[in-house]
Amino acid sequence: MTAQEEREGLHETLEILVDAELMSAILAAREEIARGEVHTTDEVLTAFRERGQRSA
Repeated sequence: MTAQEEREGLHETLEILVDAELMSAILAAREEIARGEVHTTDEVLTAFRERGQRSA
């Protein structure tokens, strides 16, 4: 990783950290994960396929 890439990564991280709405969403998602409120990849893909078939 170059110094420029490292600076860009730090800048992006700071943009996330100062975005209160985004941080709130991240924290809410982490709480959902901790409670086990998650879906497998297969469940998500199946749901997308089913939605696609209903809207066609």
